[in-house]
Amino acid sequence: VVRIARLLRLTKLLRILRAGVIVQRLEDSFPIDYGIMLLFKFFLFSVLYAHWMACVWRLIPSFENEDRSWLDDFYDKEGDEAINVYVVSLYFSVLTLTATGYGDLTPVTNAER
Repeated sequence: VVRIARLLRLTKLLRILRAGVIVQRLEDSFPIDYGIMLLFKFFLFSVLYAHWMACVWRLIPSFENEDRSWLDDFYDKEGDEAINVYVVSLYFSVLTLTATGYGDLTPVTNAER
C-alpha cells in the first residue's frame, strides 16, 4: 500500500512535461531573436547543470566510508560553513565543465575521480 502511494506521488513529476509547453508559449509570445534565445537557454542549462554537479560533488564524501576526501583538504583551509562548501563545489564543477581545471581542488577517492 505504501509503495502504491509512493508511485502515485511520482505522477506529480509528470508536471515537468508541461514545462516544455510553457516554454514554447513564451517563445511564441515574445518576439526574441532565435540566436539570443538559444544563447539564453545554453546559459540557463549550463548554470543548472553546474549547480547539480556541485551538489553531487558535495554529496559524494557523505556516501563513502573513506578516511579522507576533498572535504578534508577544504576544511583545513576554510572551515565548515555550508555556503563555503557549496561555493567550492560550484567552483570545482564550473572549472570541470569548462575544462580549465587548475588543480587546486582535486578528487581524492575513487568515487570522486
